Amino acid sequence: VGSLTAKLTKTSVSADGIKWDHVRLEATLQNDGGMAIPSGTMLQGKLYQNATVLYYWLESANGIKAPKSQWTTGFNCSFRHGVSTTFTFVFLSIRGMTECKTTNNQASFAINEVALHQGVILRP
Repeated sequence: VGSLTAKLTKTSVSADGIKWDHVRLEATLQNDGGMAIPSGTMLQGKLYQNATVLYYWLESANGIKAPKSQWTTGFNCSFRHGVSTTFTFVFLSIRGMTECKTTNNQASFAINEVALHQGVILRP
């Protein structure tokens, strides 16, 4: 995981008066290995909000085939305004391949609501 960012897309109020922040999370993956990833190879991962899994994902690796190439995937998420929230993106595996290193397979950060509402794109 080369980078993880969050950007506020809107704030809404539900019928019961609860305020919600909506963000776009984007994770950029990079092929740090020395060989190309074959066409049709599948990437697997999870996105957590605090300790809860929001998404399991399985997508084609076609965007990061060549060594040092990058690919960005994104998720739209929401959380209750004023509630401490941490997002963690975990890259799990490349089906059928062994990675050269796994220490870079996760990125995480706590939402700074003040900065978020000032229009800052958040990064870990």
